[in-house]
Amino acid sequence: MEVLGERTLFVFSYRAGYFEKKALKPRCIKCKLILLFVRKMFMAAHVLTEFLREIQNFKGKIFSKKDHLQEFSDVENVLFSVAPATVEEIQKIVNFSRARGLGLVPVSSEPPHMRDGTAPEGQCIVLDLRGFKRIVQISRRHRVVVVEPGVTFEMLVPALKAEGLRPLMPLLPRGGKSVLAAALDREPVTLPRYQWDSADPLRCVEVVFGNGEVFRTGEACGEYSLEWVAQGKHLPLFPLGPHQVDYHRLVQGAQGGMGIVTWGTLAVALLPEVEEFYFVESDNLSQLAAFANRLIKLELADYTAVLNRSCLASALSKKDFLQSAPDKYFLLFSLSGLQRRPQQRLAYVKNEVASLSRQWGLELKSETSYLSSDELEHLFTGTSPGRFWKGGLGTHFREVFFLTTASKVDEMVDVFVRESTETGFSKGQLGVYVQHVFQATSMEIQFVLFHEDDEKEQVDKWERVLVDKLLEKGAFFSRPYFSWRRKVLRQNPVYFDVLMKIKRVFDPAGILNPGKLGEV
Repeated sequence: MEVLGERTLFVFSYRAGYFEKKALKPRCIKCKLILLFVRKMFMAAHVLTEFLREIQNFKGKIFSKKDHLQEFSDVENVLFSVAPATVEEIQKIVNFSRARGLGLVPVSSEPPHMRDGTAPEGQCIVLDLRGFKRIVQISRRHRVVVVEPGVTFEMLVPALKAEGLRPLMPLLPRGGKSVLAAALDREPVTLPRYQWDSADPLRCVEVVFGNGEVFRTGEACGEYSLEWVAQGKHLPLFPLGPHQVDYHRLVQGAQGGMGIVTWGTLAVALLPEVEEFYFVESDNLSQLAAFANRLIKLELADYTAVLNRSCLASALSKKDFLQSAPDKYFLLFSLSGLQRRPQQRLAYVKNEVASLSRQWGLELKSETSYLSSDELEHLFTGTSPGRFWKGGLGTHFREVFFLTTASKVDEMVDVFVRESTETGFSKGQLGVYVQHVFQATSMEIQFVLFHEDDEKEQVDKWERVLVDKLLEKGAFFSRPYFSWRRKVLRQNPVYFDVLMKIKRVFDPAGILNPGKLGEV
């Protein structure tokens, strides 16, 4: 084969599903790029041919056009995308990839993909699970819902509302965000009073491990099929086990690096009969965090979230909010009454919260010229169409998030502000979002830097330095992403060694979303 005067011989090797390229070294960068493109094109065509030959009667869909794969940040590494129709086909795809050493990247949310959890590392096949869209079972009695990975928040919220229920969901999630993916990633929910465990709202799951075997966790273990669940013959509730191992914790937080979840049981909450939304504001973040802690511990507030002015303006998609609202922190929360005497319950809760607010020197507000009650309600109960709420100001953003305790809030924010200003960013570019989790026993802090496109190098430096400083202060990065993934996961060699041993047990060939556990 002749390419720009270079003799290139492509020898296909059917042993591993690859081809070997033997060529004279090209003399220019353009020649190298063309050779790489041709090599990738031949490899994708060859692997796809083998896939179709090996997996016969495939009922799903295969996408190889570049415009379909463009949603992935490193499209050049994607050979093709495959959307299976059944769990059995997922098993066959896993075995196919394992036999050839090809990476397999599971995807269940609609684009855009805001973090690098779906960014391919090395040649891979994308496993598109967005076709699994069944809401299998909703149980008001047990306050759970069974969903497949393609079910999104814009699908689930109205379905639950019709049954008098509401999901435990993050702050203003994207409408196309997979509900199961959010739970697997341990996204902080805005209803911490109903979050009893670090795994909540996730209960039981069915997972296909990297060796191709199907496994069900907790009360779902055994021969129970999803059709049994759909017919109401069995409802998997209890998440622990089988035996003494909580297997659902292996796949949670692994970003698809331990197994592919095909359905899961999620905890939900009752929809109140009446609900009102309020906020208080203060210059003192630790005061608001402590006040929110008090409201949650006394079971007075339902939804809670603390944001600074920049983050709140972005969530509301209101640039003028930066000029009209005071430069303070805002604690947003709701008060409600459930089925039994809702108005009476709401009245005494409002009275109690008003009394507490006065004791803490805070003014309870439901609406002002710059923030309405309807806007507050939408932040907690609505979804964002398409974009992530942190992009509401129309600028680029970079985020760093971690778990900590109430006693360290001010210290962490001081580090964030100091490192950001020293790097050359203004205070108006800095966003802070604090979300209490696990019955307010701890909190996730999300630092957001709003920046322009030409500041990327400056932002990269800021991110590296900030993560190092936060680690020194005791920040716990339970959901590591981006450039700090390997730094966080490898900081304890013993922990990392155990993590890799566990991955080799459940993913012997290391094909499931390579690199997301810091192994590359």
